[in-house]
Amino acid sequence: MSCLVQAPEASGSNSSVSAKDYWLSLAQPRFPPVDASTFRDADKVADAQQTLDNELHALHWLICAIRTHRNSFSITSRLPSEILARVFAFVAINEPPSSRTVLPSPSGPPTVARDLGWIRVTHVSHHWREVAMQDAGLWGNELVFTLGHRWFSEMLDRAKAAPLTFTRDKSETKAINHYGHLIASHLTHTRHLWLSAPPTDLLCLGNLLTDHAPMLETLEIVNTDPNSCVRLPPGFLSGNAPKLRRMTLRGCYLLGTSPIMNRFTSYAMRCPLFPSPRPSQPPLLLDQTSVTRLDELITSFGSMPHLETIIIERPILPRPAHVDLVTRKDEIVRMPRLSLLNVTGTVFECTNILERLTLPPATSLGAACVAFDAEENFEPLLSLLSGFSKAFRGHDPFLTVCISPLANGFALKAQSYVSNGNEHTVRAACLRLCFLWRRNWAALEGPEAARPPFDKSTYNAMLRRVFQALGSSHIQTLSIDDSPNCDRRFWSAQEWLDVFALCSDVKHVRVGETVDAKSLFEALTMSVPADPGKPPLLGGPELDVVPRSRSGELLFPKLSTLWLSRANMSGAEDGAGSTGKDGPDYFVDRLATRQQSSAPLSTLYFNRCTVSKLCMADLRRLAKTRYNEDGPLFLSADLPDLCSSSSSS
Repeated sequence: MSCLVQAPEASGSNSSVSAKDYWLSLAQPRFPPVDASTFRDADKVADAQQTLDNELHALHWLICAIRTHRNSFSITSRLPSEILARVFAFVAINEPPSSRTVLPSPSGPPTVARDLGWIRVTHVSHHWREVAMQDAGLWGNELVFTLGHRWFSEMLDRAKAAPLTFTRDKSETKAINHYGHLIASHLTHTRHLWLSAPPTDLLCLGNLLTDHAPMLETLEIVNTDPNSCVRLPPGFLSGNAPKLRRMTLRGCYLLGTSPIMNRFTSYAMRCPLFPSPRPSQPPLLLDQTSVTRLDELITSFGSMPHLETIIIERPILPRPAHVDLVTRKDEIVRMPRLSLLNVTGTVFECTNILERLTLPPATSLGAACVAFDAEENFEPLLSLLSGFSKAFRGHDPFLTVCISPLANGFALKAQSYVSNGNEHTVRAACLRLCFLWRRNWAALEGPEAARPPFDKSTYNAMLRRVFQALGSSHIQTLSIDDSPNCDRRFWSAQEWLDVFALCSDVKHVRVGETVDAKSLFEALTMSVPADPGKPPLLGGPELDVVPRSRSGELLFPKLSTLWLSRANMSGAEDGAGSTGKDGPDYFVDRLATRQQSSAPLSTLYFNRCTVSKLCMADLRRLAKTRYNEDGPLFLSADLPDLCSSSSSS
């Protein structure tokens, strides 16, 4: 060692020796002598070893004392305990304890490797450990079951009476079975409770969580079996929980009119989308008892008048075609404070929930519907959406509609804006829709799931009917986004007329590479027929036809701005270019025809498109044109911000 220390000597001299020599000179007199006679007596050997063990223990303590003294020269040692505790709280968020399963060898049993995470940081020094031990709230925040029963009990003891947050661990599936009694004993000072367990353990909740929970604010219960949905026992949380506001149930449900539900502001119930052990198995038969569960759910909403958020996924099982189900549609529940409602399920489920809830106009609505029949009757659901859209739009706003075409359906988002001159005020509420068709129960996964059980005419008629329900004349901005899981091209020129003929007030259109740009340019020069003559194919009434006053009018007669993103306008897949109808000259010719009509375009935006400089020069002579290579997909210009698609939001 290079550092020098002052060695005290009997003579009082000031001679300096190395630190190594100094400590060695102090220790050597305490070493037991080693000679030939030592090994003749076993007791002497044992005494010598014990003496040296005591010396090692003392040296370890001495090293800790030196390190502690050294730490006193660190600037962090001057931090007040309050600031240091705050630092520990941030570390606890970023470095939570974790565990992972380790397989040492093919023949050996798996072991669990645990990482203490932020706890290691608090034990760097005696001072840090003392600060952490005095902060009960630090140990009560983010309690996990990852570290095992011993550490879990120790953290509960260190938390004392501080508010507790139990965080579920996805790798731990036996939380209630192993830790249920510990959780129940500390329920009186639990603030957030998140548990995950298999169905059999969830049923134990009724016997465990019965004490008062005066501090409980958030509750989340997760069923780890993805193919089942269990009802929580009636005695669940039978005690008083005056602060409980948010409840999330995954793979389980709680119905009834418990007093604790009266103060809820958020309620989420997520059941398995398709609760069957294997997709190849037929669905469980749905009887009137299952529908009674839906009636109970609506009744439960009546006991939660303060709800601001409702998320419901699969409240009942799919409806077999041979079963005639009846629900208590006479019971309508008002939700005066609701700001968000998301419903996912079959057409039957979504329709029954929406028609029995009265929503404020400012509610954001999301509906994701799955149909197993190509000709299933969507009309009751679309009628409900039409009424909601009228209240949602308010007085004279305009809509921005974003569509994401899918291989077996489509997703749509409508955002309402209020125009005040050149300014646009965004309404907080929005409407999200998703319609998916499944071929049959066995086609929920794999390649069969991507095959729609309908032809394109059914698809287009459905989309047209949705626009009609939204209010086609109110749509002023239309965005058709790219869909990564869709390999189809939308739409042909005639299909553009069939789907969007009623959208006469559209001023801005943005399309991605999912859209066939050539067909769009062709459609922009075609006239809208007075009567499309398309059958409904939706199990509902005839579609609205285009008024005779608009007969011969161009598609999107008020269109002023067209955005093209990632479009190939070279006329060839390899970008080499060609002539004729498949070449870039065709785009120029179609645009020239549109510009000579009574509805010319004002501006063209190209974003990362494949287009030649010569073609761009011709386009610029016809309309104001901007090309952006690396910019965002949505250019600001003088337009309101376009909302993203529901599939990506």
